[in-house]
Amino acid sequence: MHTPQDIPPTAPPPKDIPPDEYNPVQDPPLNPTEPDVPDVDPAEPPLKMAGF
Repeated sequence: MHTPQDIPPTAPPPKDIPPDEYNPVQDPPLNPTEPDVPDVDPAEPPLKMAGF
């Protein structure tokens, strides 16, 4: 009685997995965009080198 009331069937999944991992659609787009950063990667190196 204590187990089912304390941990419902909807609490374990969302509690165990954060909102980022729970959403497989937001994970893929955010993951490749952050590490890839093709817009900032190429623009940062030249800017840093020129200022140096």
